[in-house]
Amino acid sequence: FWETKAKKLNSIFEQLQRDRVRKILRFLDLSKSTYCAPFARLCKEVFAARVEANDNAKFLHTLDPWFRKLDQSKWEELPQLFVPMLHIILLVWKNSRCYNTAPRLVVLMWQICNSLIRKAAQFISGSKIFNLMAEEESGEAVEKIKLAVSVCNQFKLTYFEYKTTADAECPSNAWRIPNEAIFGRLDAYLERLHDVHDLTQTVIQLERLEKIEIGGSKGGEQTETLQALYTDFTVALKLVEDLKYDICDIDAPNFSKDYSTFKGTVNNIEIRLGSLLIEAFDLSPCLYSRFQLLQGFDNLLERPNIADCFERRHVVLLEQCIEDLRASRTLFVSQRDYPPIPANLPPIAGAITWSVGVSRRIKDSVRRLSAMPGIIMQREEAQEVIRMEQNIRDSIDEYVMQKIEEWGRDVETTSHAKLKLPLLKKNRDT
Repeated sequence: FWETKAKKLNSIFEQLQRDRVRKILRFLDLSKSTYCAPFARLCKEVFAARVEANDNAKFLHTLDPWFRKLDQSKWEELPQLFVPMLHIILLVWKNSRCYNTAPRLVVLMWQICNSLIRKAAQFISGSKIFNLMAEEESGEAVEKIKLAVSVCNQFKLTYFEYKTTADAECPSNAWRIPNEAIFGRLDAYLERLHDVHDLTQTVIQLERLEKIEIGGSKGGEQTETLQALYTDFTVALKLVEDLKYDICDIDAPNFSKDYSTFKGTVNNIEIRLGSLLIEAFDLSPCLYSRFQLLQGFDNLLERPNIADCFERRHVVLLEQCIEDLRASRTLFVSQRDYPPIPANLPPIAGAITWSVGVSRRIKDSVRRLSAMPGIIMQREEAQEVIRMEQNIRDSIDEYVMQKIEEWGRDVETTSHAKLKLPLLKKNRDT
């Protein structure tokens, strides 16, 4: 822009310097023409604009190679360009006579932000996301969206760092520009990417419905209900896939309405799914089957509506864990002196094997509980479970050490006694 403007103004300036034009100006001046004063003002404006255009073109020319790199580099390589670009912009701000005003900086930052958005559209788009989903590579789609967001945020952070530097080094002409004026469009794009990321995560989580099977007395009926919910979800997702615009395009005006419709359908599915989960949980006969049920739903428990529904069963699950730990403790205390030992193990090894089995049982329950998403581990009952599990494990560890010390204390005497026994025994019948 500035190079083109400077070229045109330089051409006008050269024309005004010609003898023929000077003769016309002298004639207008001698004849006291009314055109003389306006023409003189126009020439003065042209001269000032020419100086500004040449100055701006000279300083902005230093950014040319970096803008070319911005267009040619891979998306993940862009962050290494941000510091040099912002550094040059700061030097231009400090040394240019004309390109050191807020409107000029805003326009330049707009150009960079728009370049980033165009580059991001080449890296990740709605069609690419849906293609990855169709290939069961939804995780890769999520990573690409995160990388797109990360690079854009890295540019903003770099700008804020140099804004701080500009405020310190140029206190009389600091970068006092509202962030919305610079990053309005980029922030809108980031907000769109967050919506698309949420959509992709929703697909990853609700796709599990296709493979979940619920056991128990009403397992068949409940599994059919799950499949019906999954069908409703696929229909809603298909409507989004069939939209006539790119869902990552911030200029698409109908995205908010279409995405809100999709979210409403998903919320309804999640509420129904939460009710189904509670019903299946209540029908599960024991702690192990309940953990198996929750493990089947896995990251679906992270969905807010499902988490809110299941929160009402947190206390029930924790109380059952506490009962299971108490039963394990009672079992250990009652049988530690005379543990059940397999026939193929010696007494000490058999006792240790039995105690390790008890330890594994309690660790498995607490491990499954700790792996659950949400706020369940923040409850006081959960802390009691952890304390009780640690106390039982400490007792078992102490028991194992006692058995090892007992074995170490008696092994020499036992070995000597056994070594004195004959290897062969005479058969008196022969």
